[in-house]
Amino acid sequence: LEVASRGKEGGLFLSIATNGTLLTRKKCKEMKEILDYVEVSLDGFEETHDRFRGIPGIWKKTCEGIRNAVEEGLDTCVAITATRWNLKEIPSLIDFVKEELGVQRVMVFNYVPVGRGKEIMEEDLAPEERWELLCHLYERMVSTGFFCLSTAPQLSVVSLQMAEGKEGWGPVPTHFASQETLRALQGKTRSLADFLGGCGAGRLYCGLQPDGEVVPCVFMPIPLGNLKERRLKEIWETSEVLWKLRDRDALEGCGGCEYRYVCGGCRARAYGYFGDVQAPDPGCPYNRRYWEKLRAPQA
Repeated sequence: LEVASRGKEGGLFLSIATNGTLLTRKKCKEMKEILDYVEVSLDGFEETHDRFRGIPGIWKKTCEGIRNAVEEGLDTCVAITATRWNLKEIPSLIDFVKEELGVQRVMVFNYVPVGRGKEIMEEDLAPEERWELLCHLYERMVSTGFFCLSTAPQLSVVSLQMAEGKEGWGPVPTHFASQETLRALQGKTRSLADFLGGCGAGRLYCGLQPDGEVVPCVFMPIPLGNLKERRLKEIWETSEVLWKLRDRDALEGCGGCEYRYVCGGCRARAYGYFGDVQAPDPGCPYNRRYWEKLRAPQA
């Protein structure tokens, strides 16, 4: 928290992503003075979560940590990584974290084949499974007012299509906004869809590693330059990789979609599957042929 305090003094919006097991009441009180937002991973109910995390009993500790954060007044979100392991549980899990744990919103994360995630590629959702889930999240958000967001950029397309002709509905800025901003934009984002929607890697944000290395996204470990040697402004404005990420017309697969400026596919998934930041995101029905190619038996 000492490092976070320095950031707070500099006017930064500070958040933390955690498994929640160390969120005691005492620690949450200390965090409340510094942090603006806490995101806790909960990938299913007890059996599913413990199996996914590989640690028996961790679900109960995580739920206790979430309750502590909520009770101490921290802006708390539950993060769920959607896979075939937990897909059927997600609707009920959202009910649970809202009603029993008291969180303010849920963030459903895209599975990205990076790090140890490469070992479970077979658990990724098929394009239609992901689309159906995103439709459920958006409809639930509009009908109940409870924020069910996703890092999947296709949520922008889903919301745009489902909002057609409906008063007060509109595209959502996926995961790039605070809760206050989301409420302020509710029903007013249609004209901003091209700017708010889709993958923000290289457009709206980049990642910073502990050693000072700049990357396009925390799920895209491509070194762009180090802050010990170059200024962030220079890296942001001159990186060839970042300029490739900004050119959605040049994207394979996604570049031919009419929603490319609203979505553009997840660039981290494209890189994870194909090793190219301009490759297609195989998780969308529009790119189903690439998904089928990945799933085809290798000769």
